[in-house]
Amino acid sequence: MLVISQVLMFKLQNKVGGKLVLGFGVIWWSIATVLTPVAAKLGLPYLLVMRAFMGIGEGVAMPAMNNILSKWIPVSERSRSLALVYSGMYLGSVTGLAFSPFLIHKFGWPSVFYSFGSLGS
Repeated sequence: MLVISQVLMFKLQNKVGGKLVLGFGVIWWSIATVLTPVAAKLGLPYLLVMRAFMGIGEGVAMPAMNNILSKWIPVSERSRSLALVYSGMYLGSVTGLAFSPFLIHKFGWPSVFYSFGSLGS
């Protein structure tokens, strides 16, 4: 699903712009994240569909960021900008993994999905 969404969104961003596509992707995967605990309570098939929706939303991130940087950043600064942006993605993952045990301990496992999904929205 991730590859399919990347290819489709690559074509779309050339028509409407990377900023709009990235914004759509962030809202899409944030909503899917918030709905994950609800889907888990309904059953495994619902959970799998919701996680697939999240993957579709995340699939737009890389192509859209590359599109935005290619249009906004001068050629001489692009490699540094890409390194900074991609490092930030991994820093966000590490930070999320560091805070998740605290949230789970204090508020239960659904709080992780509600917190990070709300932040994305």
